[in-house]
Amino acid sequence: MDPSSVTEYVMCPNESAGKVIGHGGEKINSIQTESGAIVKIQNQNEVGPGQPRRITISGAPERVAHASQLVYAIIGQSSASRAAQAPRGAGGGRDAAGAEIFVPVEPDQFGKIIGRGGETIRRLQEESGVRMQVDRPNSRVQITGDASGCEVARTLLQEVLDATNEPVGMGTSGAQSTEISAQGQEGRIIGKGGENIRSLAAQTGAKLSIIKETGMVRIQGDPRQIEDAVRAVNEFIDAQVNPVKYPNAVGGGAGIPSNGAYHPPEDSGGLTPYKPLWETHQSPEGYTYYYNTTTGETTWEEPEDYDGFS
Repeated sequence: MDPSSVTEYVMCPNESAGKVIGHGGEKINSIQTESGAIVKIQNQNEVGPGQPRRITISGAPERVAHASQLVYAIIGQSSASRAAQAPRGAGGGRDAAGAEIFVPVEPDQFGKIIGRGGETIRRLQEESGVRMQVDRPNSRVQITGDASGCEVARTLLQEVLDATNEPVGMGTSGAQSTEISAQGQEGRIIGKGGENIRSLAAQTGAKLSIIKETGMVRIQGDPRQIEDAVRAVNEFIDAQVNPVKYPNAVGGGAGIPSNGAYHPPEDSGGLTPYKPLWETHQSPEGYTYYYNTTTGETTWEEPEDYDGFS
């Protein structure tokens, strides 16, 4: 470590944390780029409700000072915005800086909002700085916190719904779309360097993609292509979960009989054997980490067997 480096701590009001992080970590990354300092913010689950979160800034003294100024400016703007929006005078209900809104959600969309292991809803809360709670009995999401943060959360929530709810039967080509669960086999479906998912697409004629946040497989094409692809993907997944059921499968899924729906081309070699696949993801603070789709292991350091693709 550079002996001349210093570390400074800034206590950030919880309701301003989302502003400092920015959408997808965009703001905190820009602070680091502009200042040259390393900026990290404490995870929300490490502090109590409503408690401030510690921002750690480290690097050369002049860089730390610059980053600190940028952080304080964002916190100040956020506080001023909340004060301007706060109602004047006494009134029942929540305190002056508090707000509560409800967003109607179709029951089958809750899984997409929550995400794999709750990662999506946690990310939305991190970026907005407010609390979001799924209210299944009333088919809605409850958002509570400061008024500006609630509006940010509402916008982010709508982006998730819009991104995962492409209407069926739309488009000039007449292509349709459907989604099925990957059943935790996202890495195997993708395959080394994406070879498995490309082979499935070539065999069925459909377009296949993995939605990492929801653990779903999106399939697009005409009705026959979608039908063949759904059957192919489900049989492939079944071969991973129940390998004894398909003793002649190549690479844990290729060559599975599909009642005429699809057959691997003779020169394709079938689907390639799966090897442990690492995926890159962004933490709420904007830092890249690596996720092993086989073991569930996560690490900040690039693994030696990372293929550089996912």
